[in-house]
Parts: sequence; structure tokens; C-alpha cells
Amino acid sequence: MTDFGPEDERLEGIYERMEELDPAKFEVDAAKLLHGLGFDKAMMAKGTKDMSGEWPHTMLSAQAAAALRSCS
Repeated sequence: MTDFGPEDERLEGIYERMEELDPAKFEVDAAKLLHGLGFDKAMMAKGTKDMSGEWPHTMLSAQAAAALRSCS
């Protein structure tokens, strides 16, 4: 298989899984994940540029974890 790009056969499973995802649940799932990492509602409402210390990195880790969970 020498084809690369969006038509690559190896991506078919990923495309099928993406079609099954429910965008209406993304925000709820993200909030649950962030709560588990110690975020309260006020912290979740802040932009990452307004956070101090390691919190912006924690947010990125949560996003990555949510993305991985969505693809499994």
C-alpha cells in the first residue's frame, strides 16, 4: 500500500469510529475528566492563558486523554 492521505485504507477504521462519536457529549466528558484532575467549575471557565503553574499542561493532558479515549 503506497497511498497516503485521506483516502488511505488504513484510516477507514478511524473514520468509522469518528462517525460514531456524539459531539453532544464532548463537553460533559471533558468536564468529568477535568473534575477528576482537580478542576472546579470556576477553573474550568478560565482560559488556559489565565491559568498559572502546571494547570495549562494539565489541561493539555486532559485533552489528549479525552482524544485517546474517544478513539479506542
